[in-house]
Amino acid sequence: MLALLLAVVALCVALIVTGATMAPPDDAPITTATQTLGIALLVAGIVAVCVAPVLLLMGFFTIQPNQARVLILFGDYKGTVRDEGFHWANPFYSRNAGSTVDVATGKPIAKSTKVSLRARTYNGEHLKVNDKCGNPIEIADVIVWRVENTAKALFDVDDYNTYVLSLIHISEPTRQAEISYAVFCLKKKKKKKHKNQLMIKKKKKEKKII
Repeated sequence: MLALLLAVVALCVALIVTGATMAPPDDAPITTATQTLGIALLVAGIVAVCVAPVLLLMGFFTIQPNQARVLILFGDYKGTVRDEGFHWANPFYSRNAGSTVDVATGKPIAKSTKVSLRARTYNGEHLKVNDKCGNPIEIADVIVWRVENTAKALFDVDDYNTYVLSLIHISEPTRQAEISYAVFCLKKKKKKKHKNQLMIKKKKKEKKII
C-alpha cells in the first residue's frame, strides 16, 4: 500500500512538472495546443495532489481480534475480512450496511459493516419445574452463541441480535419440557436397589439354615 501511495504522489508531481514546462510564461497568452495541454496537465496534477491522498487514506481500516468487516461496493457484497490488524481496501467500500430501527427509541440507526465474532452468553431465568417423578426442581438454561456467516447476519435479518434472542425465547417452553422429562428419579432407584440387596441377603440366610 505504501508503494501505491508513493506511485500516486510521483504521478501527481510528474503531471505538475510536465504541465509547468509546457505552459506559457507568466502574463503570456496561450497560443498553441501544447500550451493548452500544459495548463490542463498542471491543473490535473494540482487537483490530483489534493484529492488522491484523501481517497487513499479513506481506504485504511483496522480489524480487532474476533471481529470481521463486510465489504460492500455500491450495494454489491464483495467479501469479508476476518484477519485482525491494519488493512487497506477500496475507499469506495461502504462504511455502513443500510439502517435499522432502534426498538427502544423507534429511530433509524445505521448498521455498521463490522460484525463481532466473539462468543456471547444468554443466561435464562431460574424456573421451578417437576421432574419425571414429580419432584420439584429449579432449572436454568445457558446458551452460548456466535456469528459464523457475517453476510447472512447483516443481510438476511434486520437485527441479528434481536433475531437470536427471539429464537431463544420462542424455543424456551420446548427446552423446559425436555429438561423436565430428562431428569431421572434417582431416589427411587436407590430404594429399589436397597430392597434387592435385602432380598438377596435373606435368600442367602435361608440357604444356610437349610
